[in-house]
Amino acid sequence: MPATAKPAALSQGLSALKQPQFRAVAGGYFGHCWELYAFRRNVFVIPIHD
Repeated sequence: MPATAKPAALSQGLSALKQPQFRAVAGGYFGHCWELYAFRRNVFVIPIHD
């Protein structure tokens, strides 16, 4: 980024959520991240008995 670039306003980034296709992709990505978090969190909590 050039040194003269201004910081982007938060509203500019959030305006992407108005696009249905972006919402679908972002929702899928965050859902997948949540799956990974939940699995890694619970894999060490749930005891495995033989």
